[in-house]
Amino acid sequence: MRFEDMISGLPTDRPLALLLRHAERASIDTIEDSYRALLTPAGMTAARLLGGRLAHLRPIRLAHSPVGRCRQTAACLAEGIQAAGGEATLLGERTELGGPYMLDFRAAMAAVLDEGGGRFVRAWFDGRPPADGLVRPFREAARGQLEALLASLREPGARGVWLGISHDWNLLLLREGYLGLRHEAAGWPDYLEGLAAWLDDGRLVLCRGERLVRLALPLS
Repeated sequence: MRFEDMISGLPTDRPLALLLRHAERASIDTIEDSYRALLTPAGMTAARLLGGRLAHLRPIRLAHSPVGRCRQTAACLAEGIQAAGGEATLLGERTELGGPYMLDFRAAMAAVLDEGGGRFVRAWFDGRPPADGLVRPFREAARGQLEALLASLREPGARGVWLGISHDWNLLLLREGYLGLRHEAAGWPDYLEGLAAWLDDGRLVLCRGERLVRLALPLS
């Protein structure tokens, strides 16, 4: 599901936290590419266009993964927001938007390149990763991503939109962990796909299009 198709349905009367995959990148064929792959020209254009669609919401604060393509996406989104007359503030990198669930990044990426991302993720989420010590347990990793969204909503003086630019696995953790969406049925997260979260009546709402859950606080 494209994130831009969700925009019109988001609430406008309270702070929002959005988690977005970066824009289109160059291909990843080696472990080093997973660090170094940057946005394509089409990806930069798409991020600027999406920024223009977001500009009307409210002031937007953008954080991003330490990886370069996420930094580029945040910058292009901010350009699009500002060009459309909106207000955008770049907050810089946040480690929780990268891969805090990765215990041995190189070994995990080697396994992904060997067997494919879909098979690796399924084994991980089902509690049987290809080797011990590569990634944190699925539920623990998903909880960490949800806590990052909740923390952004609880920042002192939080208002408008907090937008975190992240990666496909971060979205997969939340989609399956809390929305019950397996990638085999829902599809792999597309570039610039996203989720939204907000607080309502003492609960944390997590939303992807028409799929919505209301989670009791404190998180269990």
